[in-house]
Amino acid sequence: AIFFFFFSRIIDQDSAKQVLRSLISQTIQEEEVANIIKCSIQAAACMGESNPNNDSEQVSQDFLSRWKNEARLISEEATQALWGKILSEEVKTPNSISLRTLDILRNLTRVEAEAFERACPFILFNKVVLDSGDGSTPLSKDDMTHLRDSGLIAHFTPGIYKSSKWSPSKTEYNEMETEVLYVNQGNNFVFIEARNTEGANLAFRYWELTNAGKELYRIINSQISDQPESLARALCADHPKLAQKLKYTNYTDISTNSVDLSKVKIMVV
Repeated sequence: AIFFFFFSRIIDQDSAKQVLRSLISQTIQEEEVANIIKCSIQAAACMGESNPNNDSEQVSQDFLSRWKNEARLISEEATQALWGKILSEEVKTPNSISLRTLDILRNLTRVEAEAFERACPFILFNKVVLDSGDGSTPLSKDDMTHLRDSGLIAHFTPGIYKSSKWSPSKTEYNEMETEVLYVNQGNNFVFIEARNTEGANLAFRYWELTNAGKELYRIINSQISDQPESLARALCADHPKLAQKLKYTNYTDISTNSVDLSKVKIMVV
């Protein structure tokens, strides 16, 4: 009798474990499905009424499988919004998001993501992060280190910078053809009239974004608030007085460098 008692207890325990495993498995599956749905809803919201430009190209199954595999594990709303934007971008423009970028974004920590958000208002020409050279503005050394470690910038070694001159152009401003020097930040055309440079050789220091950094910037750029005054001071770190002479306006067609010169604003108020 004692043998049958213990044997029945073992069977009951095994049965209970199986039931528990089944419940846990079902719960996990339900949570993962819910996460995928929430990420997909975010994607749909990002797309809005726009028509995907995929008449000749379709989103690859490899991308969809990788995206779904990652999205199922994402429960935080902010991160779901990011992965929704990723899917939206890929649906609009197939093959615009690489699988390598998905790998990098999958491993992105909250600290690294926040550092990149702080960097976005200071990304020029959609491919480089501005560095004033003083080690603290517009981004701290810690932020730059996080960006390097995350794989969003190619490298970072304090004190060793690449630099580039401002781009020259001529534009119809103040009802006359005016020579200007400019940089592009997001949808902003940032410029100074050449006659106001006081003979300064305007250049900016920078760090290059990786492909993943460029793709992530393209995805979230429209959601980031501009910081024109901070940008102006960082751009003119070597010539502080010129910061008050910087102006900016929006592009009407960035592919052709067309800008709206009727809405020019001063950067430093």
